[in-house]
Amino acid sequence: MPSIARIPPLLALLLWAAWGIGFLILVTAPFQFTRDQQIVDMKIAHVSPDIFVDTWKGGRVSLIDVGLNLLAFVPFGLLGAHTVAGAVGDRRRRVLLVTLLGFFLSLGVETLQVFTRNRIPSSTDVVTNTLGACLGAWLRLRPGATETR
Repeated sequence: MPSIARIPPLLALLLWAAWGIGFLILVTAPFQFTRDQQIVDMKIAHVSPDIFVDTWKGGRVSLIDVGLNLLAFVPFGLLGAHTVAGAVGDRRRRVLLVTLLGFFLSLGVETLQVFTRNRIPSSTDVVTNTLGACLGAWLRLRPGATETR
C-alpha cells in the first residue's frame, strides 16, 4: 500500500474536500430540516456541556461512539495535513490549522443537526471529531514522517 506522502497534493486536496462534503451529507441525511422552534429549543437544551454525559440516552457516552467519532476524523486530518504540508509554517502550525478546520467542520455539522427532525447534536461528537482530526494531522506531520515538498 502506498504511503500518503506519495499522493499528489492536488489529489489530496480533492479527496479532502470530498471527505468533508461526504461527511456533511452522511450526518445530515435524510435532510429532514425543521423550522419548529420547540424542536430546536429542545435539542439545544439537551446538548450537554459535559462531554462524558449523554443526555439523550441518559447516562455516560458510549466508548464505541467515542472511538468511531475519533477514527472517522483521522482521514480528514491525514488528508488535510498532506494538503497543507509545506504550505503553512512549521509542523505545529499545520497540525493546529487542520485541527481547527476539523473543529469547525464538526461544529458546523452539529449545529445543522439542531435544525433537523431526526439527528441528535452532541458536544461529545465535536470534541472527539476534533481529536481525530488532530491525530490524523499529527500522524501525517509527526517528526520522521515523509515530507513531500
